[in-house]
Amino acid sequence: MKNDRNAIYDNYNNIVDALKEYGMWDELNSSEKTRKSYKNVPYLLESNDVVGKKLVTFMDTMLEEIEKKQFEIIYHRTIDDMSALHSEYDEAVAEGVKFNWESNLVEILDYNGTLSGVVIEHGGERRTEKADKVLMAIGSVPASRIVSTTKGIETDESGYVLTREKPCGMTSRKGVFAGGDVVNRPSTVVLAMRDAKKVAEGIAQYVDAIKLLEAINMNEHIKK
Repeated sequence: MKNDRNAIYDNYNNIVDALKEYGMWDELNSSEKTRKSYKNVPYLLESNDVVGKKLVTFMDTMLEEIEKKQFEIIYHRTIDDMSALHSEYDEAVAEGVKFNWESNLVEILDYNGTLSGVVIEHGGERRTEKADKVLMAIGSVPASRIVSTTKGIETDESGYVLTREKPCGMTSRKGVFAGGDVVNRPSTVVLAMRDAKKVAEGIAQYVDAIKLLEAINMNEHIKK
């Protein structure tokens, strides 16, 4: 959490640098793009930077309270199966968080309607731990409505859409493209924007190829 807190200060500059690197910053600063406030990306990023700095002050206050308490994470799988980044795990351990691997929360206890503890099961044995808060983590999965109702779009075992390298972003169904989190798994907004730009180029290439084939077919028909 401390590392995440400090990173907020750099977030604005990192986003701007990334947009410049991918050739999008000058376009976003054009008068056409900044005319309407809700589309003015530079203004929104600057406003977000101000909010972020206020958030840092809030997090500093919260960290003082967090460091006084003990936190435990109960996970039904092993450390090798966790979906979190190992860097996130290392940071949590550094903050004093205890991990219970291959364990399950089987019961939440209360005293006169107030949370008092939890029952944790591990290896067929159960133990009771005192607790004043329980936070349930349910994870995330890609939305499947479009994929499940559209024929010809293949996904991996986790439900994420499979795409081709050329044209970039095209799914197993010709003419249908996908990008962002539904392909690459949850990531940052900047990476999603970069992916969108690449997929847009792939769409343009596909459309140009279709037009070229139609023109060739038309010319052959005229010759006949």
